[in-house]
Amino acid sequence: MTDDLPPMRGGRRRRVPRWLWWLAGFPALVAVLALAALLAVLFVSLPLPPQPGAPAVLLDSSGTEFTQLTSEFLQRDITLEQIPQHTIDAVLAAEDGDFYDHIGIDPVSVLRAVWANVRSGEVSQGGSTITQQYIKVASGDNAQTVWRKLTEAALALKLERTHTKDEILVMYLNAVYFGRGAYGIQAAAQAYYGVDAIDLTLAQSAVLAGVLPAPSIYDPLVDNAASHARYRYVLGRMVDRGTLPAAERDALLSQQPPTNPRRSAARDDAPWFTDVVRRELESLGFADGAGLTVTTTLNLGVQRHAERAHAEAFSGIEASGAIVAVDPTTAGVLALVGGSDYTNDQFNLALASRQPGSTFKPVALAAWLADGRSAEEPFRAPSSVTLPGADAGNDWTVSNYGGSDLGTLSLRQATWRSSNTAYAEMAVELGPERIAAMADTLTGRPGAHPANPSLVLGTTETSPLTMAGIYGTFAAEGVRNDVHAIQEIRRGEDVLYRADVGGERVMGEDDAAILTDVLRGVITNGTAQAAAIGRPVAGKTGTTQDYGDAWFAGYTPQVATVVWMGNRDNRATLPGNETGGGLPARTFASFMGAVHEGLDVMEFPTPSGRAPEDSVVEPTETATATPTPTATESATPTESATPTETDSETETPIPAPTRVPTPSATPAPLPTEPRPTPSSTRPEPTQPPEPTDPPEPAPAPTAADGSGGTGRTGTADGAETDGTTDGPAGRSS
Repeated sequence: MTDDLPPMRGGRRRRVPRWLWWLAGFPALVAVLALAALLAVLFVSLPLPPQPGAPAVLLDSSGTEFTQLTSEFLQRDITLEQIPQHTIDAVLAAEDGDFYDHIGIDPVSVLRAVWANVRSGEVSQGGSTITQQYIKVASGDNAQTVWRKLTEAALALKLERTHTKDEILVMYLNAVYFGRGAYGIQAAAQAYYGVDAIDLTLAQSAVLAGVLPAPSIYDPLVDNAASHARYRYVLGRMVDRGTLPAAERDALLSQQPPTNPRRSAARDDAPWFTDVVRRELESLGFADGAGLTVTTTLNLGVQRHAERAHAEAFSGIEASGAIVAVDPTTAGVLALVGGSDYTNDQFNLALASRQPGSTFKPVALAAWLADGRSAEEPFRAPSSVTLPGADAGNDWTVSNYGGSDLGTLSLRQATWRSSNTAYAEMAVELGPERIAAMADTLTGRPGAHPANPSLVLGTTETSPLTMAGIYGTFAAEGVRNDVHAIQEIRRGEDVLYRADVGGERVMGEDDAAILTDVLRGVITNGTAQAAAIGRPVAGKTGTTQDYGDAWFAGYTPQVATVVWMGNRDNRATLPGNETGGGLPARTFASFMGAVHEGLDVMEFPTPSGRAPEDSVVEPTETATATPTPTATESATPTESATPTETDSETETPIPAPTRVPTPSATPAPLPTEPRPTPSSTRPEPTQPPEPTDPPEPAPAPTAADGSGGTGRTGTADGAETDGTTDGPAGRSS
């Protein structure tokens, strides 16, 4: 054996000794033999798992069951002859094209996955065959470990020795989870299409095969675009395998069959929250939830308040809305409403990505404070400003709402007035990279936020759930936890998972206190006076370009809440040019007022500050006030009828902030019994007081047909859109 090395002098090639090749390959050979030996031992010693068990039971944080992940379409075993061949072909194409050829595992895929997982220290790659998938479903073992993958492979080999391929396939098809609480192909056919499995069409089969990797995402009623992408993938794989003619595939591509509305026989007191739990179970490796008891972070009392506030705010108007509340100390979701009618529309608006507008400005303020700067530093806030070369070498033009010239403001006051031009100048001075880095840190999503200057004005899309996590970190005095809906997962007495709520400090304590102090002024002196609830509360309004989205995000020491309002399927102008300081702020006040009834009034920590009190910049004289508008049905608001959110939007001087010392305290618990520890007896939940009625929303005009142009600036909470008129980055629509 020789190596093709360059010739030595004289034209001779250097020979590599044979023993050196053996020496180099010996460790790899030993590893392969050891793996084979381990699989053999497991093969002999491990029993095959029984058939899958009962569906998961979901408990709220006090231990009260509020639903089961089940369906009226109960699992029913059928024979392979009762399943159409095109259904079998679709599932094999989607999940395991070589099913009838392998031995239960794909050795190359297993070795590659094991090596990658060993290097990473966790299961980061799969490589599962249908046989392995059945073992995982039947055993209910979803631990993300290399050992689990090895035992799964050994049991798959054993199953292949004791059962025929057809037997394994029908066992899999009768047990696998298709979403909507449906276990098995018969239940799935009923749940999605109202037919027996034998009557499934090819197109329907392709849809069902497509949902298998992540049913809570690929269900057409949840995300039709994602479902259609999977539908196209399955049909394409069938063509590749020779089980579907290309011409028939082409004819089916545009004919994805609609599914039935989702129905469930099980009582569900929080269906939108349950949707989040399903997704989290999938991400943790418990897709079907079979046999599990899942303790969630849900507070049923808070959830009822959220549902009532949502119904009162969004009933009878064309816009949609979402409400998310989290516990700042853990980032556990206390309540979540993602729409008005879950039975007929499962698209969860609490998870939908939208531009946050000026609710994102506190993220930039957090980055500014982390850089050692002061919230009292002065900035020009003219009606419009052009910043040369700020946008990747291009000029960046930003305008305030309604063309208001606000003179010179401290950054604190610019936050109260939501001045775009002041924040744009701050972003350029600080550098968008620092703002993007802070956004990545606060969300726990590295690289998710582009470092362009318009980021400061909320042009990068995010969800209400993510924004609730950001404001929860502000409320937790700069300590961040991952937003989560699952507290603990058990099977019997075995704890399979428990959420880590240790927290990570991502902001300095004083930075967080200063930021909260600034955001309190948004409610006492700025654009969100409608969000006041008679106790210390901080927050920020946000309205995107052409009034396409309206937000209010705020918090007390006990609860952080985000209210979003917009259109279900587009970014069209909201009826009445609604703004964050309008209906969202009022809805926040209604919900949070009800949640906090009977709770001790908690004060925020007192900031030490970075500047002496006399350094606070008083605003200079500015333009005259813009007139208060009347409702209009025009698709595009005119400058002469620009709405304002509160009286504080008029051009009266803003008072300098006063710093009243307040004691720092630990937030009191919500009005339910505290969470039980795993070994404790779960107490009976108490019922929170009923919420008081919120302010009546303004009558909704007929729908505006605004398509959302670019370049127009100005929103009702002091210019919530980016106001960009030049350059590709930073346009909001």
